[in-house]
Amino acid sequence: MCGVFCGVPADAQPTVPVSYPATTTRIAVPKPALPVVGPEGFHFIDPALGSRMLRVTDANTRPGFPGRSFVTPSAAHQLAWNATSDKFWVRGVDGTYIPYTFDATTMTAARINPTPGVGEGGLTIASQVEPQFSFASPNLIFGTRQSSDSDHPVIRKFDFNTGLYADILDLGSITTIANGT
Repeated sequence: MCGVFCGVPADAQPTVPVSYPATTTRIAVPKPALPVVGPEGFHFIDPALGSRMLRVTDANTRPGFPGRSFVTPSAAHQLAWNATSDKFWVRGVDGTYIPYTFDATTMTAARINPTPGVGEGGLTIASQVEPQFSFASPNLIFGTRQSSDSDHPVIRKFDFNTGLYADILDLGSITTIANGT
């Protein structure tokens, strides 16, 4: 019989916290004064609920497009984090998907393939819909593109190990789809 993570020595397995220091009340919390937040990489405590927070974007996240806004996924079920919780993505309001690495020990995040001061600032994921990480493989993310020959949506994957996209399925090959869908 193995521990929580088979093949990982018991003394190297992560421990489960026995308490969570943030407020977990269902009672409405009065709106506190907003904290002064520093640039990307800044750590702070949420003033209302006490959660540890990390700022991962700022006005220079995409140097070629300064001052852009960023949001989290629009669907609660969306897998914006990978299977090992060491990669995630945020979306620019212009539809650009930006993947990050995450180190839970140091609570730090970093752009993948960073190019400080240049264009996109690092890797971006091209997809017409919000991408979703694989449930099983921590290095695969799925999205879509429009087929250049049939003008149908094509499901594809991006592999962080190889840095390559690969088509999985042209949806027009399995059902009737109007061009431009």
